[in-house]
Amino acid sequence: MINVEMEHVPYKGGAPAVAAILGGQVQVLFAPLVEVLAFVESGKLKGLGVTTKQRSSLFPDIPAIGEVLPGYEVALWNGIVAPAGTPADIVNRLNSAIVKALAQTDIKQRLAEQGSEPAGTSQAEFKQFIATEVDKWATIVKISGAKVD
Repeated sequence: MINVEMEHVPYKGGAPAVAAILGGQVQVLFAPLVEVLAFVESGKLKGLGVTTKQRSSLFPDIPAIGEVLPGYEVALWNGIVAPAGTPADIVNRLNSAIVKALAQTDIKQRLAEQGSEPAGTSQAEFKQFIATEVDKWATIVKISGAKVD
């Protein structure tokens, strides 16, 4: 969105990437908050911006990138899926149990401590969310000029 040149340095997971920034092998890292939380809290890493739409409640002084670059938003999310063909009654029971669990105070608190916010939804809402994410990332990949080798 700002037409800046950066070199992508692939790592086999978050831990090696965090080790690389702590060791000075890379100058910047986009990482899930949970992977860098302790290092930002301890001052070993400096948070420059959060990629979510709003600032993190854990770090209210770190701006959301979208404050400087309107329209920018990259939010980490997790979801639970089942194989195609799973009977509807099983999917419905799983969904109900997951939504119920995510509503529990202790689970909400634990997720909040990690910088996450539960968003239990219906299967239809989740399906629409995934479709929107696929469209968003397809556009981003096209803009980036990335190619599959």
